[in-house]
Amino acid sequence: MVPNFLLQQSGRIRSCDPISQSITFFPETWQRQLGWNRQYRNLAGVYRGCISRGDLFKIGAAAYNSPTEDKVISLFVGTMLWGYGTTGYGAWRTNKMLKTPDANRTIMCAWDLVNQSRVLEAYHVFNLDRCGPAFFTKFFYFAGRGASIAEYPLILDSIVYETLKSYLGTGVDKYVKRSTWWWPEGYQRYIQDMHSWASDLGVAADQIELHLFSAGS
Repeated sequence: MVPNFLLQQSGRIRSCDPISQSITFFPETWQRQLGWNRQYRNLAGVYRGCISRGDLFKIGAAAYNSPTEDKVISLFVGTMLWGYGTTGYGAWRTNKMLKTPDANRTIMCAWDLVNQSRVLEAYHVFNLDRCGPAFFTKFFYFAGRGASIAEYPLILDSIVYETLKSYLGTGVDKYVKRSTWWWPEGYQRYIQDMHSWASDLGVAADQIELHLFSAGS
């Protein structure tokens, strides 16, 4: 059953356009931390201080249609660019993520599991320094959208969580253990409920997610 607050806000949800949501970033800041990374350098040459969900959908589709480690890591780095934007510590954290032992293998494994709709397993295997669920669910989302998965993963970060909490109260506890954030089964329920609500409303699930994010920003 669709929560009443979403029914009441269905018009605003329908007006959300995830594809066009663009985020700016400071190339100089990212260059200092990730100038060593080939994928970042390639992205910075194309997306000069601004990257959108639509851009990442294309990068994700390119990775899915012709899978190589370079393309998948590009999707991950692009996701972090988009996710952190101008946040000063974002580049530093992403540098730490990519220098985690076996980082590329972890990213590739999670990407492959998401493409097989095995999101719960992807959640369990994802273990990069400084990359918690608020950010790796962004990567799962873009990987799933690039692969055109029907019930694709969705972003569940602190802003979306707080918006849901403001309307659902303790009902949000079935999605997130706020003390740790680490709850694969809760995340899976969140994906299922969001897609169910989207179907009932006649919208896309990421339109609801973007609406929740925008309402809490």
